[in-house]
Amino acid sequence: MANKFRFIDWKVYSSAKKVYSIVLKIVHELPAEHKFEIGNQVARSSLSIVLNIAEGSLRIKS
Repeated sequence: MANKFRFIDWKVYSSAKKVYSIVLKIVHELPAEHKFEIGNQVARSSLSIVLNIAEGSLRIKS
């Protein structure tokens, strides 16, 4: 049976998840005065990339 979530096998999705993981590590290392302002924004935007790939995969016709 085919995977319901076909984006899971996409290289771009895997790469985006790796980038998100790296961003979280970098944000964790930021000084406190930057972690909750810029760090939060960068982490949310990198997660948005992962989620947009998943959402966009629903719009592609087989």
